[in-house]
Amino acid sequence: MKLFFFDTETTGINPYFDRIIQFGGIFGEYDPENGTFTQRFELNQYINIPGNIPPEASRVHGIYKQDLESYGMMENYIMGFLGCLQEADFVIGHNVDFDKNMLKAEAKRLNINFNFDQVRRIDTMKSATDLIPGKKKRPKLQELYTFLFGKPFEGAHDAMADIRATKDCFLQLIRATNLLDHTLGITEIKLKKQNETQNQTSDFIDPEEENGLDLSKLKTKWSDNEVALKFLDLVEKGEENIFLTGKAGSGKSTLIKDIISEAKSQGRFPVVLGSTGISALNIGGQTVHSFFALGVEQIYFKDLVYFVQDSENKKFKLNKEKIKLLKQAPFVIIDEISMLSSNIIDCINVLMTFYLRVNKASFGNKQMIFVGDVFQLPPVKTNDWIQKFKDIYQSERFFDSFTFKKLKFQPIQLLKNYRQKEDKILTEILDRIRLKQTTHSDLQLLNNQRKELNSDPILLSTHRNKVDMINMQKLEELPGKRFEFESNTWGNFSNAMKIVDDTLILKEGAKVMLTTNDPKARRVNGSIGTLIAIDPKKETLEIQIGSQIHKIAKFTRENTQTRILEDGTIEEDTIGYFRQFPLQLAYAITIHKSQGLTLDQCQIDLSDTFVGGQAYTALSRVSSIKGLQIKGEIKPEHLFFDQNIGRFLEKLKRIEE
Repeated sequence: MKLFFFDTETTGINPYFDRIIQFGGIFGEYDPENGTFTQRFELNQYINIPGNIPPEASRVHGIYKQDLESYGMMENYIMGFLGCLQEADFVIGHNVDFDKNMLKAEAKRLNINFNFDQVRRIDTMKSATDLIPGKKKRPKLQELYTFLFGKPFEGAHDAMADIRATKDCFLQLIRATNLLDHTLGITEIKLKKQNETQNQTSDFIDPEEENGLDLSKLKTKWSDNEVALKFLDLVEKGEENIFLTGKAGSGKSTLIKDIISEAKSQGRFPVVLGSTGISALNIGGQTVHSFFALGVEQIYFKDLVYFVQDSENKKFKLNKEKIKLLKQAPFVIIDEISMLSSNIIDCINVLMTFYLRVNKASFGNKQMIFVGDVFQLPPVKTNDWIQKFKDIYQSERFFDSFTFKKLKFQPIQLLKNYRQKEDKILTEILDRIRLKQTTHSDLQLLNNQRKELNSDPILLSTHRNKVDMINMQKLEELPGKRFEFESNTWGNFSNAMKIVDDTLILKEGAKVMLTTNDPKARRVNGSIGTLIAIDPKKETLEIQIGSQIHKIAKFTRENTQTRILEDGTIEEDTIGYFRQFPLQLAYAITIHKSQGLTLDQCQIDLSDTFVGGQAYTALSRVSSIKGLQIKGEIKPEHLFFDQNIGRFLEKLKRIEE
């Protein structure tokens, strides 16, 4: 059996603009009968690149631009690399998919047609998951090596040193576990602890034979939340549709991200969708309109039936890959369901029923998980929608679709409040706003919050134009030079998915808000600080948040798409990316863009409220009433209650009874 161990060192982690600067490999033959590996040759090649190597990358692997000047470019070496991949029975690496994707991008730049999907890969990082006692995540190479051999290896982050260590780890794992079955045509060898079952199973689950998931790990994590445990039970059984709801800050997003991640770790790939570009990106999915090829026009589901059955029509057709994904998915999840209109729900049902070939059950008899809060922002009710559907649907709300009205589902309402857990008064006011039970005292208490807060907090407003005007006005008041930073966009990444602007205009001293999480650096989405230094050449920023100073570089958000390869395996590909500093000016933000944020302090202006849910969404962003400042006056009409929601709540009560 021919094995090729390989590793790369690169300028960064994004294959679309970062480059390989060192390629290391060991080629040899493994004899499974006596467990010996005979090395044939080593390959250690440095590669010159156009442009520079980022300093942060050089600090990791110790390779600098001047080290590469005597070497050729990638086109001088790549065919030799690809030849090794092609000749080997298995290609092995630690986080091998990263190296494969980097090499795949290099080949694409050079217009080299190479079928990477036929390369059978073994990943020692994935294979050793749960092997090290007390470590739940996939081990780093140094951790795995130290665990297996009792000491660290030297020269980490050099491609050759890393690949020698990977080879040693792989061979030791094979000896220790005796789990290599070379007669199986598998692309992943799953290694387990010696004290676990010795029964051999394929890594690929036939959806016709196995529909369940093992969510025991998540049940341990959520053991203190009885409602979440009920939800996990329903997902695990896979027999009923679910409407997962709960007030703002109740943990909906965290819970669904957990089940998506856990399903993927077990080799099951749910179809993950969001009603908007941002909601889809936040959970690592696609938009409903993109996945189901619905476009922007408003279509009636009865018309859609004729479209999908007409073989000559090219619109609203799902390709074979999407159909396969739907068939193998353990469930389909749709986040921010409150922003989908009723006709879209019916269209989804038509498409799933047609392509899954199950006409007697809604959504093709696939388990559906709808996530959202009906009290937050509703769908946009356009003139086009009104003209086409006002006499067809009872309302534009998702629950007034014909499909949802007859759908059998289990409502799960998360009750814990993780956002306002320390402020009982604000929690009770928000609950009364949800139920149209706001009292005169509630309004008086909210309107009394006019105190000046310490740090001139961010303003939440209803209109984008007002927000942009405030942000630019505040920026212009600052002294000093303006800096403009342009984004980089590649492939399929729509404007609706962009959390920050294509062009960021900044000044030192500006107040900014971060739009990504970085737990290690103790920064979260919504952290607000002051921009204290700008380096346009290195494209780095320094931001002071409290007493800490954080160095910020541009951040890449990827749009991924799940696809099925020729051998039946499932892979997530990046189909587009957006690279920009993960921040925005923080003098003002729209209520729509604030969804999902938790703010310690904020100002709220509801004077131009024009749609139900805006008041509740805005007020539920702040973690405590002490951090709230009201601009203008909150009037009863700003808290208007959609009577359609009342009807739906009555239905939920009947189901729960």
